[in-house]
Amino acid sequence: QPLNRGTAIAMAMALLEISRADRDAVVAFFPCDHFYSNSHAFRLALERGLDSVERYPESVVLLGAESRYPEVEYGWIEPESDLPSDSDAAVRVKCFWEKPSLNQARTLLDRRCLWNEFVCIGRASAFLDLLRTRIPGIVRSLKRGFATDDWETAYGAIPAVDFSREILTPESHRLLVVRDRDSGWTDLGTPERVVEALTQNRVRPAWFAGAVECAS
Repeated sequence: QPLNRGTAIAMAMALLEISRADRDAVVAFFPCDHFYSNSHAFRLALERGLDSVERYPESVVLLGAESRYPEVEYGWIEPESDLPSDSDAAVRVKCFWEKPSLNQARTLLDRRCLWNEFVCIGRASAFLDLLRTRIPGIVRSLKRGFATDDWETAYGAIPAVDFSREILTPESHRLLVVRDRDSGWTDLGTPERVVEALTQNRVRPAWFAGAVECAS
């Protein structure tokens, strides 16, 4: 991409390219800086998400991790109905909260809401319908960029758009969530979370001891 225009624009670019080949293709987006201590459990959760897309082709499915504390730097998913701890079923999303205040995060934790892993699964058409609902002009500009192969002009004319805040939050009624109970998901967005993940999983690379001593 010629410029950074946020997550929604990067996703729209990928979706428009994919939909040129197959509008009904099933698409999944995965963050590159997240960690799963149990990859087998993560694959099982992903398979449940893919199955849900087959049953609900008009919806976008999110994976939601068990919340453990009132984190204010994550997105939170509030299911429409209570999720039994042993349930594998996808449920409708009541509300999506992107980076709530501390008081809101405490309330969401008490309600047993889930952390958003930003693993999003759905048909290309379902994703594009979401984007066209919230940012129709931008999608048209990107399509013109494809038609003319002029990305400098297309990107220069559009603002940055955050997918979680500006697409998922107002369109939460079109989302489903699958609980990811056991994958041990962690967002490695800060040095503290990297150290926490290494410590919990007893991983000690050569640099780790020195890094911990410096931090202390």
